[in-house]
Amino acid sequence: METALTANGLGGHGEFLERFKAYGWYLDDLVLVPVDHLPKTQRHAQCIAATNSLADRIAEYRPLAIVSVLLKIRDIVGIAAKLARSDAVQFAKPYETKKNGPRNASQASARRHGHGSRAGRAAVPAVIRRAGRARR
Repeated sequence: METALTANGLGGHGEFLERFKAYGWYLDDLVLVPVDHLPKTQRHAQCIAATNSLADRIAEYRPLAIVSVLLKIRDIVGIAAKLARSDAVQFAKPYETKKNGPRNASQASARRHGHGSRAGRAAVPAVIRRAGRARR
C-alpha cells in the first residue's frame, strides 16, 4: 500500500500507518484475533462469526469505499456492509505476499508492504472515510 500511495502522489515523511490514518483511512481486520494457525474450516467459521463485529465498525467509520485485501472474504465483507447499511463502493483484490507477488505490473504498484500488526489475521478490509470526517 505504501508503494501505491507514493506512486500516486500521496507519499510523505514519517511512519506510513500514521500518514495512512491522517488521510482518514483505516486498516481493519475482519477477524480481530489471529487465525492463520487454524484449519481452513475453522478459519472460515471465524470469518463468518466476525461479520457483525465488522458491520459495527463499518457503521462507525461510514466509509466511501471498502477494499477487501483477500478475494475469499469479499462476500463476507459485503454482507457486513449491508448490515451496516453502508453505501460504500466495494472492491476486492488478491492478497499478495513476497512468495506469490503481484500478478501484473499494475498490481506491482499496489503491493502491500510489511504491516506486522496484521500478521496472522484473517483479512484486511481497508476503508476510506467520507470527506470531512476525520478520526484519530
